[in-house]
Amino acid sequence: MGLFSKHSREAQAVLGLFDEAKQKLEKATPPSSAFPSRYSEAFELVRSEILADLDKWEPLIQNERDRPRVCVYVMISTVARAHVQSGQHHIYRGLLNPMGLGNDLLRILDGSIDEFLKMGAIEADVAEQMKDIVRANIKGAG
Repeated sequence: MGLFSKHSREAQAVLGLFDEAKQKLEKATPPSSAFPSRYSEAFELVRSEILADLDKWEPLIQNERDRPRVCVYVMISTVARAHVQSGQHHIYRGLLNPMGLGNDLLRILDGSIDEFLKMGAIEADVAEQMKDIVRANIKGAG
């Protein structure tokens, strides 16, 4: 019996899109720091958190069963946003640690928001507003 066998067919389809999302997001958002990227580690943190509590995501997956890619990016962006706003990845108030996962988590979040825009799930002004809110929250955390 596999890890996902107890989950719906829709959940299994959504989980199958994670590798595609990882590659797409990594290509779409270049590193913003002179420090080495820890993108793979940051993405695995997001993925493992989602997998650890997959039952929590089942209602979203069922509501969006016709749009599995939207589900993937909602899950990824929700977890990445929680991390960058938590203060856990800051070196100082308002500043993400350039040697930690924070900048790569922000790349993942920004890329997910951009994907929502490309899919037509949100408008451009909403995407910009989402990014502005996250950056304001980053400034207040740490």
